[in-house]
Amino acid sequence: DAPTGQVAPPYQLEYRPHWLSWGQDFFRFTLSNCPGDITRTTADFFYNFNITHVNHAPQWVPFTTTSVNQTIPTALLLNGTDVDMPATPTNLSWVLVRLPSAGTLSLSP
Repeated sequence: DAPTGQVAPPYQLEYRPHWLSWGQDFFRFTLSNCPGDITRTTADFFYNFNITHVNHAPQWVPFTTTSVNQTIPTALLLNGTDVDMPATPTNLSWVLVRLPSAGTLSLSP
């Protein structure tokens, strides 16, 4: 059941969208000066609004530190996710911020 209340005007509600919600939402209510008496109750009033999408930063998928042998190249996998959309090579970009100082990196497609 929807909440009811008896408070003096002006009426103030606080709306908080669910995590990752966006798009249209609404609620409806009625006013009455004699609850339960339909002849003293307004028609339903709809309060419509739009939840603006927020682009959330992608997140790294955790990986364990690899022990590297001095004579054998080691493959390293970088992986990330984006809660706003499925992670694909076309919507996540990678930027190398610092090169290693005691080895070299090469990109494998």
